[in-house]
Amino acid sequence: SHQDVMKDLKLFKSDIERDATTIVFESLPKKVLLLDKLFHQTEAGRLKAEYKVEPFPTPVVLPTGVIPVNSRIREIIDQIKAEICDMISDLSTLRAWIRLNTPKIEDGNNFGVEVQEEILTMLSRGRVSGLSVLQVVSKYYSRRAKLLSDMRKRPNIEEYASAAKDLDERQFIHLAQSVCDLRNNYALLYDKITKNKEKLVKPKSSHELAYF
Repeated sequence: SHQDVMKDLKLFKSDIERDATTIVFESLPKKVLLLDKLFHQTEAGRLKAEYKVEPFPTPVVLPTGVIPVNSRIREIIDQIKAEICDMISDLSTLRAWIRLNTPKIEDGNNFGVEVQEEILTMLSRGRVSGLSVLQVVSKYYSRRAKLLSDMRKRPNIEEYASAAKDLDERQFIHLAQSVCDLRNNYALLYDKITKNKEKLVKPKSSHELAYF
């Protein structure tokens, strides 16, 4: 019946509100701290590689014919991919929460809507940024696989191994910057939402109260 549908929709909105509140006040702060720690670990690893304290190994073909992955890069990629998947899910929930609290446009009485739109733009940019990192990771694996395949076919040409090592080094730099960007995106989003939560939940009432 219509009443059952409306009841389910109300329950859905309540669930979104609960999940969004958990994301803003629990998940986002934890993510900022976790990503900050990961960034410093990644940056330390990058510097060690740059100054040859712990340089990246040059890829070699094992007697079995296998060419090992760069385990240091694989580990960071796995962590970043997990964080991006979490981020995309969180951003989708926050986007739905804000949209469900967008007031009906009437008589220009929409104070706070501009704040909602600004945060929605931040959410969209965060999603696009996360997806672009995943695309870069995919391209990295494809390019590395091609180089290593050529290296195995032409073992007398050392430049293939050097090119693969150089690719690893550049990818590591990119990953460190990606972790930094993810951390900053979460921090800015947390700051913006917590400072404007009232406008996000009740944008019109904020306008109406301003006249009294």
